[in-house]
Amino acid sequence: MKNQRRYGGYIVHIGMAIIAIGVISSNAYSEEMMKTVNKGESFQVGNYELTFQELTETDKNGNGIVTANMDVLYKGKSNGTILPEKIFYGTWPEPSSEVAIKTNWKEDLYVVLSSWESKEKVTFVVKINPFVSWIWAGGILMMIGTAIALIGGKTSASYRIGSRKAGVRA
Repeated sequence: MKNQRRYGGYIVHIGMAIIAIGVISSNAYSEEMMKTVNKGESFQVGNYELTFQELTETDKNGNGIVTANMDVLYKGKSNGTILPEKIFYGTWPEPSSEVAIKTNWKEDLYVVLSSWESKEKVTFVVKINPFVSWIWAGGILMMIGTAIALIGGKTSASYRIGSRKAGVRA
């Protein structure tokens, strides 16, 4: 309790080191693949198996939305579905990509609907980024360390006032 600022600073620096490890590892060990598949076809990326089910077109608030429905298997077990999208805004000439993300403590899976020739043949960009959770954990650790450093200890002015009352010169 006596040196909370110092220990809070230590925790902040440990958090910064964890973030650095997460960023460096995430870039060094990432996997990326561009794949064109037919409806019902599967492909493997890392520990994931992705199966393209269907491509749908909808209209919401005047914007055209094209959505790909994909089943995800992680190490052979079902991990739900993901829905990467392209949104066509009426006021913008280029479509916007909505990236589908599946995350776990070990890595993040990003799937982008790149293009399509028909509703039966679609191209995806898939990226796996490991160690992303380390970046988040380091950020949380930095916030905790900052709170400990800011909350703890006496301020120098109050310390001097307390010393003067005791008859000690500052």
